[in-house]
Amino acid sequence: MHFKKNSDVLTHDKNHVGQVDRVVIDPATDEVSHLVVKKGFLFTEDKVVPITDIETTSKKTVILKKTAAPDDYPEFDETQYVPNGGVEDFNRRQTDEARQLLWYHSAVKAPYLKSAPYPSSHKPLYYKKTHRNIPDDAVALEEGADVTGVDGKQLGTIEDIYAETETFKVTQLLVSTGLIKKDKKLVPVDWIKDIGEDAVQLHINSIVFESLPNADLDGD
Repeated sequence: MHFKKNSDVLTHDKNHVGQVDRVVIDPATDEVSHLVVKKGFLFTEDKVVPITDIETTSKKTVILKKTAAPDDYPEFDETQYVPNGGVEDFNRRQTDEARQLLWYHSAVKAPYLKSAPYPSSHKPLYYKKTHRNIPDDAVALEEGADVTGVDGKQLGTIEDIYAETETFKVTQLLVSTGLIKKDKKLVPVDWIKDIGEDAVQLHINSIVFESLPNADLDGD
C-alpha cells in the first residue's frame, strides 16, 4: 500500500471523497490503522477512515471498498461544548444567569436605575473541548513531517509512506531532501527511533542517511 499526501480518495463507484491528509500509525506496532481524509466534494469535514475500508492505493488515488456517505465516518477533530465546572455547577450558574437577566430588565425600566449594569458571571457556562477520533496512543503522521537523524540534523521531509497490504504494517518512508534538486531516499521502518505528528527521528545519523542510494520509484 502506498500513501501519498493529497492523493485523491474515491468511493468504490469512483465518486470523489476528498484527499489524503495524514496516516494514523500505532508507534508500538508500526501498523497503519486509519487515514485522515481532508474535506472535499463529498466530505465537508476532515474524516477518519479505517484502513480496513481501503481497497487499493496508488501514487495518485486511494479507492474505498464501498460507496461512502459523509455520515459513515467520524470527524477527525470533533468539537464538544462541555459545562464549565461540571453539570451541577452549570445548572446553578445557568439559574443565576436567568435571575440576573430578570433583575437587569426590571432595573433598566426604573428611572433611577437606568444605568444599572448587567451583573454577568465572568466564568463562561461552557468550555470548548476537542477530541480526535483516532485510537489512543496512535499518531496522525503528517506527510511533509520533518525527519531528523540521531545527531539532531534535519535530513528531509516525508513524502510517501509504504505499508504491507495484508498486515498494514509500515515498511518504508520515502524521505525527500534538498530544495532545488530533490533526492529521494527510502528508509526502513526499523530505523525509526521516535515518531510524532510533525516530526520523525531516526536511529541513524546524517552521514549514514546521506550514503543511502537515491530511490528509483518509476512504478506504483
